[in-house]
Amino acid sequence: MSAGAQFSDSCKVCSAGSFSSEGSISCTNCSVGMFSNQGASACLNCDAGTYSSRAGTSSNSSCAKCSAGTFSPQGASSCLNCTAGMYGPLIAATSNASCLSCSIGTFSLGGASSCSNCTAGSYGTGSSASSCTNCNAGSFGVGHGSSSNSSCLLCSAGTFSAEGSSACSRCAGGTFSSVAGRSSSAFCLSCSAGYYSTAGASACVSCRAGSYVSSTGANSSSLCLACNTGTFATGGTSTCDKCTAGTYLSAPGAGNSSLCLVCAAGTFAIAGSSACDVCPAGSFQTGTGAGSSGLCVLCSAGTFATAGSSSCTNCSAGSYTSVQGAGASSLCLPCRAGTFAAAGRSTCDVCTAGSYGSADGATAPSACVNCSVGTFAAAGASACGNCSAGTYQPLPGADSAARCLACPAGSFAPPAASASSSCA
Repeated sequence: MSAGAQFSDSCKVCSAGSFSSEGSISCTNCSVGMFSNQGASACLNCDAGTYSSRAGTSSNSSCAKCSAGTFSPQGASSCLNCTAGMYGPLIAATSNASCLSCSIGTFSLGGASSCSNCTAGSYGTGSSASSCTNCNAGSFGVGHGSSSNSSCLLCSAGTFSAEGSSACSRCAGGTFSSVAGRSSSAFCLSCSAGYYSTAGASACVSCRAGSYVSSTGANSSSLCLACNTGTFATGGTSTCDKCTAGTYLSAPGAGNSSLCLVCAAGTFAIAGSSACDVCPAGSFQTGTGAGSSGLCVLCSAGTFATAGSSSCTNCSAGSYTSVQGAGASSLCLPCRAGTFAAAGRSTCDVCTAGSYGSADGATAPSACVNCSVGTFAAAGASACGNCSAGTYQPLPGADSAARCLACPAGSFAPPAASASSSCA
């Protein structure tokens, strides 16, 4: 029998992926990183640039190729990464010589098949970089793949940024920052009362003249409220100022004190008034700009004033009023018959004794008429009285009954006689 026949009759062929040495009683699997064909007495290394991570690989073609960014020598059970800052563009690379340096402005982690651009907000400081350097807080970077810090731009006033920012954030409405290059919102300061700002402001804006805002941190001009009537504001104030006493302002939203108008004579106003109040009836005020009702003076007896008067008016001739502070002409009473008064009198004068006034409302002493002969009148009389029968009065203007003379013996007189008559 031939030797081959003896082998085939008594020994078994090792399957691909295993081997046996002479005299072996069994086949052994190839180690990781190796392979064998059928009937092998030894395993072979996987080619450089390939690897096998499992035992018993059955052929060289079963050894997997290293992916881009990695490489392997012969007999590798795994591929080795290109180091950080390098990249491997080739598949099945056989050594680290195939790993290339990342250019400035790019970077890579271990095992990279290509380099990544530095993101906006960062830049590269050299080649073979495993990371990029962030732009400083208070600045930002807009481009990708920047190769120096000159690409980092300073944040403008009214904005801020953290380290590595690709854009600056705006200060919130109601705050401001007047300095460029700020690193956080802590540098955004609240607007003072009387001012406001929108987002991203480098300064606060004053509320316009005629308006105010009492709180800090106003974020819109709509929060500036119009001043009420009687007040004004010059702009940038937390409150409105009152028009001074003696002046008034009837329209809201006034921007300066010159719009506060002086009260006319006969009126007054306390501070912050929207209109002047009139002096009450029975009083007057001659000057302009009165600041209180205490400056309204009561009319004297014999005069009157309606509300809001700058002077008192005399009661007309033939009338009078005895009270102070009369508020209407109806309080001027007519003089009774037997009296008279000129304009502005607090009392009526009486017709002198021996005269009389027959009508009410007499305006002068000329209205008093002397009593005729045979009559008499006391002061203030509205008619003359007759001398009684048996007496007479030969002269006009007698001031009392005592002026009536008794008839002498042998004579007589009827009432109101101006002379006695002899008894016949």
